[in-house]
Amino acid sequence: TTTECDSIYELQLVVNPKPYPFIIIGQDFVMENGVGTYFVPENPDLVYIWDVQNGNIIDQISNSTAEIQWGTIGTGYIYVLSENEFECVSDTAILVVTIGPSNINTLFDNNYISIYPNPVKNIINVDCRKEFQMEIYSVLGEKILETNQTATDISDLKSGTYIVLIRNDEDKLIKIDKIVKE
Repeated sequence: TTTECDSIYELQLVVNPKPYPFIIIGQDFVMENGVGTYFVPENPDLVYIWDVQNGNIIDQISNSTAEIQWGTIGTGYIYVLSENEFECVSDTAILVVTIGPSNINTLFDNNYISIYPNPVKNIINVDCRKEFQMEIYSVLGEKILETNQTATDISDLKSGTYIVLIRNDEDKLIKIDKIVKE
């Protein structure tokens, strides 16, 4: 400087990672006052913060799973964000849910679908009276398999818990279940 004084400033900058984006898995069509179970990827390093409009969380089954009772006919929303150990927050994942009347029979009645055996060793069976598409996800939300077969060999999958989604021929989610692979 002109007064012959020098100052040295040293800055050490640490950039902490933001949690990765994720999706909410669950039924996007429910009956008025119906109950549904919804999942986000299981991750012990994250805390998930859930918020629901036109419904209520009736059971926080785990950090990554919630049971929701929906409200009146219309649209419901699930908002979930995650926070990591550095207090960095993810973008908000949103699932829009259509809430229909409970006094009519609909295409989305999933009582006619069964997934068996559970636990399963090699072959998983789907008994469904309509055309369907089955998707199997890891608990981290990664799609592992997609098929429309009534009997599917899953012997190559590692032992553990998986999430099974069944969609109808209009690509609407009509059943969600957990299976255990032995």
